[in-house]
Amino acid sequence: YHLSDVVVSIPRTDGMPVTLFDAMACGVAPVVGDLPSYDQIIVHERNGLRIPLPQNGSREESVTALANALIRLRKEPETRAAFIEAGKTVLHQYGIFETQMERMSDHYYRLAAQRQKPSPLLSARHFNETVYKMLMKVF
Repeated sequence: YHLSDVVVSIPRTDGMPVTLFDAMACGVAPVVGDLPSYDQIIVHERNGLRIPLPQNGSREESVTALANALIRLRKEPETRAAFIEAGKTVLHQYGIFETQMERMSDHYYRLAAQRQKPSPLLSARHFNETVYKMLMKVF
């Protein structure tokens, strides 16, 4: 990644590839597909670019958006630098295993301290998201 200016992550399914964090840690600006799993990680125009995926738009629209994003980041080194700098905050929040483990531990303690059982749907969803993020950091 150290030889790259941009990393492109456009999976067909909703997942968080560890390679995105690896690339960001190496100082590479991200261009990602517009998937919900990226919502907390890549904020369009703040720390990367998000492009529409074929299921959200036409294939031609997606290809054109990707080409435009790559051309733009190639021509605008100051934009790449701003995305890389903003990405450091994201890495500290989501890309460090110890930080994720601390968040999970805090969540468990909060759940244990509750007198009533939390909503199964809400707690299961939050649990799954937290565990998934933690596992993505490990593997």
